[in-house]
Amino acid sequence: MIALIFALAVQSTPPPYLQFMEEGEALGRASYLGGVCAGLGLVASEKDDLIGLLDDLERRAILAGTDGPVVSGAVSAGIDREKRAVDTMLDLGPDDGSERRQRREAQTVEYLGKGCADLTINYPTVFTWTGG
Repeated sequence: MIALIFALAVQSTPPPYLQFMEEGEALGRASYLGGVCAGLGLVASEKDDLIGLLDDLERRAILAGTDGPVVSGAVSAGIDREKRAVDTMLDLGPDDGSERRQRREAQTVEYLGKGCADLTINYPTVFTWTGG
């Protein structure tokens, strides 16, 4: 019975590299969005602080034996994913005052406001709210 419980527990525990992939993607997204938010004057950050988070991730992945292209690829994928999202949200279309344009403007404000604020909540040692 104990062997069965152990076998089920092992099967239900995700491989450790998944944790590092998720964290790497989140840090990649945060690094790109952080640059956008800082450029808009909504947050302040120090590049070295973000590099410190990425270095810490890499060191923990090495200790867990899950370092290498999988983790660095996750960071790159996060950057690419956030870049596509920001590009989409910043595409407001023609400035014609239409309902579509107004809706897109509201969506962009919502996306960037929430995203920039979340950076300060999720990474308070890196990003501080300035409120632009």
